[in-house]
Amino acid sequence: MQGPTGVKLEAASAASRFEGLQDLEQELKLRTASASLAERCQARERKGLFEYWTEPRERGTEFFRRHVQDGSPSQSLLNTEFLAAQAGCLLSVGEIKVSPCQQWMAYTRDFIGHGGAVACIRNMKGTLRLLAGDKGHSDAPDLQYKAVNVEWANDGRTLVLTCPDQTGRPCQVSMLDLHHPPTVPTLVFEEHDIKHFVQLTQSKDESLIMINSHSKTASEVHLLATNQPWTNGLTCVQPRQEGLEYFVEHHQGWLYILTNLGKPGQELTLCRAPLSQPNRRHWQVVLGARAGAALEDLDIFHSCAILHWRENGHQRLSRISLDCLQSGKPGHAEGLNDAHGCPDMGWRLVQPLLHVSEAAQHTTGCTRLHTLTRASLEATANGSLRCTTLWAQAQDGTKVPVTIAYDSEQVQPPCSSPALVYAYGAYGRCLDISWVPEHQVLLEQGFVIAFAHVRGGGELGRRWHQAGCGPRKEQSILDLISCLDHLIEAGFTSPGQIGLHVTSAGGILLGNVLNRRPDLLGAGIARSPFFDLLDTMTNPEAYLTQHEYSEWGNPMDSPQALDQVRRICPYTNLSQAVEPGP
Repeated sequence: MQGPTGVKLEAASAASRFEGLQDLEQELKLRTASASLAERCQARERKGLFEYWTEPRERGTEFFRRHVQDGSPSQSLLNTEFLAAQAGCLLSVGEIKVSPCQQWMAYTRDFIGHGGAVACIRNMKGTLRLLAGDKGHSDAPDLQYKAVNVEWANDGRTLVLTCPDQTGRPCQVSMLDLHHPPTVPTLVFEEHDIKHFVQLTQSKDESLIMINSHSKTASEVHLLATNQPWTNGLTCVQPRQEGLEYFVEHHQGWLYILTNLGKPGQELTLCRAPLSQPNRRHWQVVLGARAGAALEDLDIFHSCAILHWRENGHQRLSRISLDCLQSGKPGHAEGLNDAHGCPDMGWRLVQPLLHVSEAAQHTTGCTRLHTLTRASLEATANGSLRCTTLWAQAQDGTKVPVTIAYDSEQVQPPCSSPALVYAYGAYGRCLDISWVPEHQVLLEQGFVIAFAHVRGGGELGRRWHQAGCGPRKEQSILDLISCLDHLIEAGFTSPGQIGLHVTSAGGILLGNVLNRRPDLLGAGIARSPFFDLLDTMTNPEAYLTQHEYSEWGNPMDSPQALDQVRRICPYTNLSQAVEPGP
């Protein structure tokens, strides 16, 4: 049943199932509230003569700044709780970007269900009240434009925006000159291919804005110089070629490019090219792909590059001197940071049991080596808490990693502990295994927290994604079933004691486990799940369908792809063993 009546019936059904658990629910909410607030606190970030930071509020976040020299009181720049209350609906704030001159602040927000994302521009000079019980709102109204992504040019007056089409696909890039009202956006780039989405990024040294047009299988990047954005025009790094993906950074007249070199499924290679000759013909390989290692990202600093990569599923950071890169003599150390010219780099340790906001610092000139992997973090957990990696054997013999966390005093295999298992398995994305306050409460109650890193994700690199997408998409489902079976066989839980938590595309996994092996699960938790695969993928006019062909297969083009989509569509294969809602 659909519509308001169906929603009410589902709510009543859910309430009846949880009858008698209200006291426990309230206790869990109270125990996680303070930890949740602490989790959302952020370190202060210096920008020019100001430092910026956020502080959590009961139903939102507040954004502040303070002048570091004149001793003036802090300014409340933005209060999401106030904005949501003012609008009378849920609010999501995306990016917050401050102009180089420190006068303007641009932020993107979406009042859920009320028209989509909007970029708001706020004048911070003389329009914001100092902290005196105010709610972070300005005396002057914000300028507002339909946009999902923003970056500032270095002239202190130009804002570059990514604007969506009527379906919500980011496809246009426009510029605004805030010194010449009325500020009407000027179109500078438009992407007509519906398989490509546009996103703005800025180089670490703030000299270039990258207009990134990416599909699932191809890239095209255009560069905009930030010092004179209205006169310099755009430079295309490399025109798109099917199968060629690349991502760009800049340092002192050189482009540093992460690319698959046009080979789908190959791990990324680090290349460089002169800014004056960015075409692929001039790409020089400086760090090639290596077996067992997956290069994921790159941070450029004034004297070194920080590589983000994985080795056999373990996260690593490596420092490489830019001088060494230019001479072909790479070196290694650890580090991570946001500011291009900062001499120190800080990093965070992330795992299900450990919550730290600032784990260490490293000076860029230091050559001392320090290796940080997921396994080495186990020793930092206190008391009886344990975190480790199991390896489940899939049906084809492949070993699939499963990260688990538990309290060894309460969970002693063989046992029948309740388990909360997370899975996703799509788009090459890695599961976030960060500490969250809710997990702390569950661990204290004797739960096992597990993360199934199935094929289709990116934990073992781009080849891991390729092994679980397109014609091999069903492998993600088979891997997950093997992971759940392995948790049971290893003595950590038992059939019917597992809650499977999924988001978005992970709904395909949850739906198939419920249809194929309902005996495994006691509960399924789905956030914005994707269940109706067949109807979506056989409607090429639907939003995102053509963009998704590389992940799920194109059933309009291949009988084999149509057969797979039918076979793994949860709605098409709804099992009688799954109790339907009202």
